[in-house]
Amino acid sequence: MEVVPTVIIEHHMLRDDTWKQKATSIYQKAQVTEHRVVTAAEYIGEENFFLEFKRKQFYDDFPPSEEFKQWMKTLNKNKKIAETTNLRRKALFELSLGAFIASFVLVF
Repeated sequence: MEVVPTVIIEHHMLRDDTWKQKATSIYQKAQVTEHRVVTAAEYIGEENFFLEFKRKQFYDDFPPSEEFKQWMKTLNKNKKIAETTNLRRKALFELSLGAFIASFVLVF
């Protein structure tokens, strides 16, 4: 806070409807240092729409159709397959990188 003149609040924090109270000390510190704390929307001059912490309310007020729920299940299955493939790729990359570093160290 003391060094950074503008802090943009990370979006996960905004998922909680009490985020502003939880960030009180951050705002106080910013005020003392004459720096600012903003959301990404505020940073670009837009209005905040805190939709994430209203998700349950929206779901209750406007429940999705059964067709949509089925479609989401299909997407989740495909997503799990993609995530597994990505984890395998990452593991292979890390093994390759580890082998490269080990061979590099042995040379020197």
